[in-house]
Amino acid sequence: MIMRETPGTTRCKTYHLALFGGVLLGFIFVFGQFNRDFIGFVSDILSPALASIAVATAILTVWRIGLRNGRLSKVWFSLMLGVFMWFLSEVVWVGYPLILNVPTPYPSLADAFGIAGYFPIIFGLTTQLSPFKEAFKSRRVIPALVVLLVSGAAVLMALLPVIARGETLLGLLVSSAYPALDIVALLIAIPSLFAFAKGTFWQPFLFLVLGVILALSGHLLSDWTVPIGSYYSGHPLELFFDWGYLSAALGFYMMRKRLADRVL
Repeated sequence: MIMRETPGTTRCKTYHLALFGGVLLGFIFVFGQFNRDFIGFVSDILSPALASIAVATAILTVWRIGLRNGRLSKVWFSLMLGVFMWFLSEVVWVGYPLILNVPTPYPSLADAFGIAGYFPIIFGLTTQLSPFKEAFKSRRVIPALVVLLVSGAAVLMALLPVIARGETLLGLLVSSAYPALDIVALLIAIPSLFAFAKGTFWQPFLFLVLGVILALSGHLLSDWTVPIGSYYSGHPLELFFDWGYLSAALGFYMMRKRLADRVL
């Protein structure tokens, strides 16, 4: 007798695989710090590879949803587009040292793709949360918003003098855009974790939002290290990006499975 796997069993295996991948990434980055050349090369490979997995699962998910499914299509297509832009940014960023054998310039096309990715991400999150406006008035969400807004403003004010040192006008604009967009996106993404916790698709969206928050947090933290020259390829902060792509891939994959289960 052939035993068919239930949707719950498949999801459990997927969770375990993603957890194993996340722990393995942590070990690689911890022990890789003893060899900067090794972790730099591995990191240059891992980030675009994990981003490509997230993009592939995103495209498959949006293909199943379709483009005529109202708000659902808008949300997931926008999030897919944002992740795709970040994937292009990763590819261009590592293309300079790995293919052209030159340091990545700043600003570069990688920054153009990276900044462009924020806008569909912000649009998708805002569209998803629009029916849950009342949830933002809850006692749990308002303190989180206030703390995040004050902290974000403090971080941005502290970063601007550091960013402005020796920057060209274009470089200053790009360097200022990153933390500003990080803060705006986090102001939308973090409260969304508290806005709703039920329904068919809340778990996939939760993992996707968690991935976005990890990537945004990693970028906001790296905004401190890059201007002062302490950042290097394979820096532990890059783990935030890799975990973010892994979590986003899990969210897109779970969404596709939920849609398939509904059809079956």
